[in-house]
Amino acid sequence: MEKISLEEYGNAVKSCLNVAQQPTGGGSIVAQVLLSAYDGELYQLDVAGLCNLDRSIYESAITVIRGRYDTCREPHEMIAGGDAVFCNLCREWSGLKLAARAKKQAKRQW
Repeated sequence: MEKISLEEYGNAVKSCLNVAQQPTGGGSIVAQVLLSAYDGELYQLDVAGLCNLDRSIYESAITVIRGRYDTCREPHEMIAGGDAVFCNLCREWSGLKLAARAKKQAKRQW
C-alpha cells in the first residue's frame, strides 16, 4: 500500500471538514475522525459509525486516518488557519469528548 501524500491528506482533511461542520449524524462521525486524529486522548472514533457514511466521505475519512499515520502530522497542520478551525470544531462537537460520551452513556444505564 502506497503512503498517503501530504496533498492527499490535506485534501481529505478539507473534504472531511466540510461534512464535520454540519450538525448531522455523518457530521458527527467525520468530526470524530478529525478530532481523534487531532487529539486521540480526548476524542476517539466509533469505528462502527463509519458504516453510516457514503462511500466518498468514507474514503476521505480513511485517508485522514492513513495520512495521520503516514505523515506523522496532525490534521490542523494540513490547512490554512488550522488552529482556529480545529478549536472551533472542538467547541462545536464538545459532546464527542470521551468524558462527555461516558457521562451520557452512564445516564442510559439501568
